[in-house]
Amino acid sequence: MWLGCTSPIADSLSKSPAISNRIVSLSPNITEVLFALGAGPRVIAVTRFCDYPADALALPKIGGFIDPSFEAIVSQRPDLVIGTKNTAADGVATRLSDAGIAVHLFPMETLADTRSAIQSIATLIGNKKQGDELVTQLDAGLADVAARVQQTQRRRVVVLFGHRPMVIAGPHTFVDELITLAGGINIAAGAKLAYPTWSPEAVAAALPDVIIDTSMGSETVAAADFALQWERWVDIPAVKRKQIVHLADTSLLRPGPRLVQGLLILAKTIHPEAFETK
Repeated sequence: MWLGCTSPIADSLSKSPAISNRIVSLSPNITEVLFALGAGPRVIAVTRFCDYPADALALPKIGGFIDPSFEAIVSQRPDLVIGTKNTAADGVATRLSDAGIAVHLFPMETLADTRSAIQSIATLIGNKKQGDELVTQLDAGLADVAARVQQTQRRRVVVLFGHRPMVIAGPHTFVDELITLAGGINIAAGAKLAYPTWSPEAVAAALPDVIIDTSMGSETVAAADFALQWERWVDIPAVKRKQIVHLADTSLLRPGPRLVQGLLILAKTIHPEAFETK
């Protein structure tokens, strides 16, 4: 299913212990991967955004995804820290490595990245079999959902991550790939950036059939209010078809074990007719 998969080049800044019993996660999707691999009991701290599974909510917090605290991490006495590649993680990872703590950062921007990261993390923590099984389950689940919409007419889709500014899913991202698997065409597939900023006018000019808002937190807008924002563009197919939707499910935002759930939600939103009970 995930074609062209290669092993990601993870930043391994120091040697990992033979068996890691005190693991700190630097991102929500890494937390989900660790629990899905059966390593939940070994996870000792997570970010304040790690809300799935429920057991993660009770764990000590080491800051956020973009502002992890070096001091908070060290205070937990971890023997392994795992995160995703981003500027904030790179900075704290260097300091942790200098302190003698094993750190591994994985790129997880695409489905291929995610697949390889899961397998690499599984091997790293001694749960290779669970990693292989999880990837096999993901492959089968994604293929099953994609098959449901294979015969549908593709619809033009835009997925928004925020309003101020309006950030949307661009090319070479897992969301772009999910749109394709869900029977859609990403209107920003030709953009130069992975997460470009567009004006509402630019989105309207692209004539999307479906507008999907995934914004959360302070930028969350009531579904009815969000739909009203687009009413002035009466020629947008999404407005005519009343296909302006707010989806507040984190599985759409995290490349990890719940990708199948995210794809199913996306496919049902883009092609509800493919899932109607006959």
